[in-house]
Amino acid sequence: VLVAPRSAWLFSHAGSMWRLYRKRDRRGERLAERHLAGTGLIPDRISFPPVRVAVGGWPGWITVDEATERVECTLHQRLSDLARQNRFELVEKWLDRFLDLRQRGWRRGLFSVDAHLKNFGVTEGRVVLLDAGGLTATWSEIEAHLTRPNSNRAPHEMLGLDSILRSRPDIARRFDERWKETVTIDAVRRLWPA
Repeated sequence: VLVAPRSAWLFSHAGSMWRLYRKRDRRGERLAERHLAGTGLIPDRISFPPVRVAVGGWPGWITVDEATERVECTLHQRLSDLARQNRFELVEKWLDRFLDLRQRGWRRGLFSVDAHLKNFGVTEGRVVLLDAGGLTATWSEIEAHLTRPNSNRAPHEMLGLDSILRSRPDIARRFDERWKETVTIDAVRRLWPA
């Protein structure tokens, strides 16, 4: 008897979370298209005359008129691969590129509240945003995100870098220091367009 009300609550809660996720995703996509298209901060799209393409399964074919630049892998995957190869100088270089990308976004009036490394990709030597769902241009959301009490976890741990940098605490420390200097309300405000 108690299972049904709890199940109804869970279903209702999951539905509201899904609607919130979809709303943020659509908003982020619109912001990315408006502010980032053609900047190299997201994968480029090219348009071409409509062409019919065979696909496996239903409906058997679709008509397409644009394609997205191919991304080699997620940033998390690139860093994992480099760490396995013991190429930590490149790990550090890619982490710097990631922080630089975030700052370039702030200069365009956008902030990602979901900066997990799996939401970013690598293509042609640059980092690009893959999942725009966490993008916002609303200062109240940015301030709430940046003033939220953080756990005792270091920035590199929150981003999923703990296993990648386990053998290199020096790089983890430098990254954490740069993150703490870079990802602040004052730093974002300084770069934000007037």
